[in-house]
Amino acid sequence: MIEGYYFKLILLLENQKINQAIQFYNSLKKRFTPGQFKEMDYYMKLFEALLLKYETRITKKVKAQSILEDLINKEMDDSFITKDLQIWALFHYLELLLNEYNEYKDTDVLIEIQSLLSKVIVYSQKHNLLAFIFQFSIINTQLLVIQGKFIEADKLLKSLRIALENQQNLILKKRVESQILKLNDTIIKWKHLSDETLTLRERIENVEILEYLTKVIKMKGDDY
Repeated sequence: MIEGYYFKLILLLENQKINQAIQFYNSLKKRFTPGQFKEMDYYMKLFEALLLKYETRITKKVKAQSILEDLINKEMDDSFITKDLQIWALFHYLELLLNEYNEYKDTDVLIEIQSLLSKVIVYSQKHNLLAFIFQFSIINTQLLVIQGKFIEADKLLKSLRIALENQQNLILKKRVESQILKLNDTIIKWKHLSDETLTLRERIENVEILEYLTKVIKMKGDDY
C-alpha cells in the first residue's frame, strides 16, 4: 500500500500536477502521525524530497539531495527502512546529480554518477528487480549521451521501448519516450556543429563544447 502512495505522487509530479501532489502529500501527513508507523516515516521523508526535487529554486533541490543522501546511507539493520525505498531514493538522487552536472559540468559529479549507477545496476540485475533495472537503464542512457555515445544510447532506449511494450507502467514508458525525443534533439544539435551557416560566435562556442567533451572522455579513459 505504501508503494502505491509513492507511485501516485510520482505520477502527479511527472504530469506537472504540482498543486495536487502537494495536497496529496499533506493529506498523508494528516493521516499518518509521525512515529505511528516507522516505515511510513521514512517514506514521508522520501515524499518530501520528491516535492523539493521538483522545485525551481536551487536551495530546495539541495535540501532534497540532503534528505535522499540520508535515506540512502541509513543502516540496513533498521528493519523499517526497506531496500526498495533506498533504491528509489538513490534513483532520484542520481537524477539530481545529472541535473547538477548538466548545470555546472563538474567532472567529479560525473564520476560519482558513474560509480553509483554501475553498483545499483549490478544489484538490481543480481536480484532480478525488473522495475529498477528499467529505471536505472534510463539514467544510463542519459550518461551515455553525456559521454557522446549516441548510438549506444539509441540502442538501449529502443531496447527499453520494446521490453516495455507489454508492461502497464505508464511512467516508465513516458520516461523512455521522453529520453528518445531528447536524444534526437541532441543528435540534431551535434549535426548542426558542422553547419556552414553558423556565425563566428556559434562556431567558437561549439568548438569549446567539443574540446570540453574530448577532455572529459580522455580524463576518464577506460572508465567509459
